[in-house]
Amino acid sequence: MIGLWCAATALASGFEVAQQGAVAGGTGHASVARVTRADDPGAAEAAQAWANPAALADDKGLRLAIGGALAAATIQARSTDADQSWFTETEPTLATPPHLYASYARGRWLAGISTNTAFAGGVRWPADGPLRFTSIQSAPRFVRIAPFAGVRAGTLQLSVGAHVDVGGLRLQRATDHVVEEGLIDLDLRGGVEGVALGLSYKGRTQLALRGWADFDVPAAFAAQLPDQGVATTWMLPDRLTAGASVQTERLLLLADVGLTLWSVNQRLRLVFDDPATATVTQQNAWRSTLAVRLGGEVLLGPVALRAGAYADGLPEAPPPARWLSPTSPDGTRLAATLGAGVGVGERVRVDAFAEHLRIGVRIASGAEVPAAAYAGFATIAGLTASVALR
Repeated sequence: MIGLWCAATALASGFEVAQQGAVAGGTGHASVARVTRADDPGAAEAAQAWANPAALADDKGLRLAIGGALAAATIQARSTDADQSWFTETEPTLATPPHLYASYARGRWLAGISTNTAFAGGVRWPADGPLRFTSIQSAPRFVRIAPFAGVRAGTLQLSVGAHVDVGGLRLQRATDHVVEEGLIDLDLRGGVEGVALGLSYKGRTQLALRGWADFDVPAAFAAQLPDQGVATTWMLPDRLTAGASVQTERLLLLADVGLTLWSVNQRLRLVFDDPATATVTQQNAWRSTLAVRLGGEVLLGPVALRAGAYADGLPEAPPPARWLSPTSPDGTRLAATLGAGVGVGERVRVDAFAEHLRIGVRIASGAEVPAAAYAGFATIAGLTASVALR
């Protein structure tokens, strides 16, 4: 039997999308301890529906926010094998993770919903490049829909909710048949099997994915590898974040520390419908990681100026060096952000941010993966429009 697969995910620090609003984006995505300013109509805090919905229990009525981010990333790889010399980089892609938030606060009560691309990624290596037999494309994408409710009791604000995740996984790689090459293309989709509840905690989600395996192989191998259905189970991790803030009349300082339990991703099993096609098990052995985010905001009349920085994937990125591969060329992220927002009238705000991210160099050490060193960078820009309606 031909060895079929490689595996699973993409980009860095797992495949979590931190870019969930231009307000937080300008302060390095630190937002868990952001509080509503007394002189703000409330639109600027609409994106708290994702970061900390309890902060919206402030009697400021209906708030809506819609936005997105443009992210262009490049991962580079070079050989570390003394007997080979090659260099390659991922093909240009432009990701656009959107977000939509709505909440209503009256008196001390709160209800709302957030919809966003909470986990996503994507790496696409050249189809004729040196890594094609390990991976050409790996692209997970999952949308999270999270209704919530909250209450304010004095200075204490609490919220509770559930979330539902839906999405899919696309995998491609070339196959080596000595004198010819083939192509395996897997496209799997699915929805949540269970939901999780939390306060400041966002629980794990297990998804059953099912799709189609397209084997484009030489005729001599077609009987062994027929096109067929394929299934797997995908686990999205638990997230626990703590935040702190210091606020004066015009200055706001924010700090977040987050723990993501990537250790739920220990292996990936691809089960094919045809009993003659062997089940493929990919060992991942991912580790849980920390993220530290720092940011500040200054108010100049109706204009807010923001700056921030963060490190994600501490102390090391999720996959160990033994399993570091072109499907998940993970490294620690170091990033800096700038942002600004302006009020339009008394109820509307427009916020924007820009971010530059570097992915630290990591070297694969396992015998089962290509001998390579990986590094990368990304440029991201986002925009959010918010409205507060009493």
